[in-house]
Amino acid sequence: KALKSPPVALKLVLDAVLILRGKGVIPIRMTEEKRVSLYKDSYPFPTTMMQDPAFIDKLLEFPKEQMTFETLELLHPYVVHPLFTVEAAKKASPLGAALAMWVKALVAYKELDLTLWPKTMVMMEKNEAYQVVAKQLLNAEEDLEYAQADV
Repeated sequence: KALKSPPVALKLVLDAVLILRGKGVIPIRMTEEKRVSLYKDSYPFPTTMMQDPAFIDKLLEFPKEQMTFETLELLHPYVVHPLFTVEAAKKASPLGAALAMWVKALVAYKELDLTLWPKTMVMMEKNEAYQVVAKQLLNAEEDLEYAQADV
C-alpha cells in the first residue's frame, strides 16, 4: 500500500532496510517531525525497492553472513531510536512490523556473531592442535603395538 507520508516509525524501518540491502540513503542529518528528533529519512526511496516483485524473496535470501561491523554502526542510530519498534511500525502496516522484526533479528544475529567470532577462532585453533596431538598419539600407539609384537 502506497503511503504519501508514512509514520516516522515506518520511515525508520524502511531506511534500515535500505542500509541492509546496500541501497543509498540520504546523508544522515537530524530533523524534527511532530516534536520528535530523528534522522532525516530517505523516503520515498524505499518505494521503488518495495515495488520490486522479488522484494520479499530478496529479503529471504539476504546474505546475513556478509553483514559487516560497519553495517551495524550505520544501523545503530535507527534501531536504538525509541520509535523503532515492531508495535509502532505495525500501526502503519503489517509489512512494516515484519520488516522491523527482520531488521532487529539481523542486528541481533550479527551482534552475536561478532561476539562469538573470537571464541570460535580460539576453538578452531585448539581443535587443530588437538588433531595434531591425536595423530601423534595414534602413531605412538601403532609404534608401541609394533614394538610389542616383536618382543
